[in-house]
Amino acid sequence: MGRIHPRIVATAGLALLVSACGAVVEPAGPGARSISDLWWLMFWLGLIPIAIVVAFIVAIALRRHKEESRPNDQRIVVYGGVVLSSLLLIPVIVMTAVTQLDLGMSGDDRLTVELTGHQFWWDIVYIDGDERVRTANELHLPTDMPIDLHLTSIDVIHSVWIPEIHGKMDLIPGQTNTLEIQVDDPGIYQGRCAEFCGLSHALMQLTVIAHPPDEFESWLEAEAAPADIDVETGQLQTYANSCGPCHTIRGVFDDPIFEGDFGPDLTHLASRRQIGANILPNTREALGRWIIDPQGVKPGNRMPDVNLDAGALTDILDLLSQLDGHGEAEGND
Repeated sequence: MGRIHPRIVATAGLALLVSACGAVVEPAGPGARSISDLWWLMFWLGLIPIAIVVAFIVAIALRRHKEESRPNDQRIVVYGGVVLSSLLLIPVIVMTAVTQLDLGMSGDDRLTVELTGHQFWWDIVYIDGDERVRTANELHLPTDMPIDLHLTSIDVIHSVWIPEIHGKMDLIPGQTNTLEIQVDDPGIYQGRCAEFCGLSHALMQLTVIAHPPDEFESWLEAEAAPADIDVETGQLQTYANSCGPCHTIRGVFDDPIFEGDFGPDLTHLASRRQIGANILPNTREALGRWIIDPQGVKPGNRMPDVNLDAGALTDILDLLSQLDGHGEAEGND
């Protein structure tokens, strides 16, 4: 057998590099930390058979001439390939069971959030006593509190995955799954849909913003408030004819016909950092692009072309720019 081909070395190195990338994420919650511990155990145990196999490949490649198979060779294959692999699986199985038990969050003071998947955005409802506070695409959470995420889908199977906080779980039409999570540190974390759900699956992103508990309560109170805007009759009429049937601006329209829930709630749209399930910055220019050409921005999404002229688009943008109940949003420029 000849020398080791460079492609073999490159492929092995790439595989190790890709595997190591999975450990780059810093856990920000007990769920992610348990999963990370399991991953590291599997990583280090996995290096043992890899090292043995590589050693055999190198030994065989260095042979100068063909040799007959010796009995010892067969025993090494049996003991090394079967027995050793079985022994290595035992701690992985035990650690997996322990990790499953650790993923449940304890505590009576819990926050309940309904997260519903759509093609291709996230509908978010906070259950605050008898009140339901609705928003979209930005999941604001308090730190150091167990959170029950009630997951479902309105159309196809989606899956939510926030690597720094917890493992992924599916959102299934007609079924509610509960994902128990907790965030330890304030900050901004990126999640996404982890189940192929259609043409713009890769553009279905979720921003998670973790606040200290007092700051979160202030945010939730502001989010629950109706919109406080002063707009002209013409602007309202344009909005009602183009956006109202699918979207809601709480506190603006008395007629329930303009309280649509097919699309995201827009009550505090201007306070959000991004739009389009976090694929565009929340700027006037980007919002205008999204309204005029939603299929060009995100192919396959359910928002129709509304065919607005320049004057009507200006009216809509002037109205939407006032929908900010939290002060100026960070990152809006």
